[in-house]
Amino acid sequence: MHYDIIVVGSGPAGQKAAIQAAKAGKRVALIEKEQGIGGNCVYRGTIPSKTLRESALQHERLKRSSEAFEGRLRTDVSVPSLLHRLQEVIKAHETFMTNQLQRNNVIYLHGCARFVTDHAIELESVDGMR
Repeated sequence: MHYDIIVVGSGPAGQKAAIQAAKAGKRVALIEKEQGIGGNCVYRGTIPSKTLRESALQHERLKRSSEAFEGRLRTDVSVPSLLHRLQEVIKAHETFMTNQLQRNNVIYLHGCARFVTDHAIELESVDGMR
């Protein structure tokens, strides 16, 4: 297949580069080795840490303001419930980015990229097929 531009990695910079190239009229492919779009930022970095931090801060705010409200906070908030919230946030981000790439006609390819020449990339699927 031929593309004008191939972006390797779908983190914030890769997403923006692919979309800008597509808006400039280029035929663009975006290659990502993770299961979904977003790179480390979405799966191991900024989004997970900020989501868990925000959940903890929200819980603490509610605890501090409980004198003004009638009711009680659960004290047994479990790690699985926090992780469930995290998965919801990640899925929402994936859906948003997938839709944005599709709207801009960016081709998404799941696999590992390897430069074969200055102008050719080999795509190895996650299961090892080329």
